[in-house]
Amino acid sequence: MTRRACILGEPTGWHARRLANLLAHRGFEPAIVTWRSLMAEVTSTGERFGPPEFATAEVVAVRGMPGTSPPESRLEEVIFRMDVLGRLVASGTPVVNPPKALEVAIDKYLSLTLLAAEGLSVPRTMVVQDVAEAVRAWEMFGGDCVAKPLFGSRGRGIMRCTTAASAAAAIPSGGGVAYLQEFLPHDGWDVRVLVVGERVFSMRRDAAPGEWITNLACGGTASPVDLSPEQE
Repeated sequence: MTRRACILGEPTGWHARRLANLLAHRGFEPAIVTWRSLMAEVTSTGERFGPPEFATAEVVAVRGMPGTSPPESRLEEVIFRMDVLGRLVASGTPVVNPPKALEVAIDKYLSLTLLAAEGLSVPRTMVVQDVAEAVRAWEMFGGDCVAKPLFGSRGRGIMRCTTAASAAAAIPSGGGVAYLQEFLPHDGWDVRVLVVGERVFSMRRDAAPGEWITNLACGGTASPVDLSPEQE
């Protein structure tokens, strides 16, 4: 019997294609579907989810959450998508990672608070909804900080604020949330660690020449790295 898996992500993304190749190597027939294709039908006799690939998938693997919509639409999209994944789990379809874990990972403020609560060192951060407060946070950070989308990935939308005007611009036009962090100088690289079950995987990410953002999607490069016992 054909074993089918569904990858929820961007079909043109290298990470989704790599996942598809690995699943195929393990005997699955993988399908990559977009976030835009998610739909749900509710009747008095039950629920149906789309895209159609969900109906035959043994597992749904999630990779990334696009943040391309205007801010006024993004929250509804994120909530609906998490709701659909939650209902999929309730119907018996495994989702990796689970919706609750995805909610924490997608929301930078929530994930940061949980890390800090566990005693890990985190950058000093201000989350504000007012232009004046954004400028005040920038001043508090010594006139140099980093603005990030609250929902986002792959380094998209990140900017370094070195002027009051750039800090003010962190508040979206028409209002919104600004997530501002102190800028921590570094040597052009960082380490990303992933925990899969009981196994720990790590890589060093080097920024492109002249850049400070290390994300691979922004031109960075990756190489294996061994963690110290403390890091692991």
